[in-house]
Amino acid sequence: MSNGANHNQSTNPFAASTGKQASPPSVEVKRFAARRRKEDRIAEERFERLNGQLMDMIEMGKQALGSTVEIVEDEDGPGPGMW
Repeated sequence: MSNGANHNQSTNPFAASTGKQASPPSVEVKRFAARRRKEDRIAEERFERLNGQLMDMIEMGKQALGSTVEIVEDEDGPGPGMW
């Protein structure tokens, strides 16, 4: 059977390893956690935007591979400085 102290440890995220119940997080800890969540959200938004750009570039590459390019040269070949 489990006693009350062990039960509190497993269900209460603030329970200390000594079996005593710890105080809730401080204001500073809450601010840090909120700042971290905001930074994570911003990073996720940047990642999604970059992923969208990458998907667009892949689509453009696929379209380019499906097209043909015709190169027409003059009688004299490329102009000075071209090659």
